[in-house]
Amino acid sequence: MREFEEEHGRPCPRVQLAPQNVVAAELMSFLLDERLRPLAGDLVRGRTRWMKPEARAGYLLRVARALQDRHVTKEFYPEPSKARG
Repeated sequence: MREFEEEHGRPCPRVQLAPQNVVAAELMSFLLDERLRPLAGDLVRGRTRWMKPEARAGYLLRVARALQDRHVTKEFYPEPSKARG
């Protein structure tokens, strides 16, 4: 990350995720990319096979909350700019 900052003159945009959010972030990346979206179900099955039902539900709820977050929504579905008269 230090190399990025030295090269670009700004902090690296990468963030360290809490361990419980790593798998959710993987699924988010599949769901947000329309080319990968068809593989999301396989990813969920593969990454949650070992989880207890409560943990699996928590994982899916974290993904749902993130996808519904107003900041994420605004980033991916910006409001059309208002035409000036």
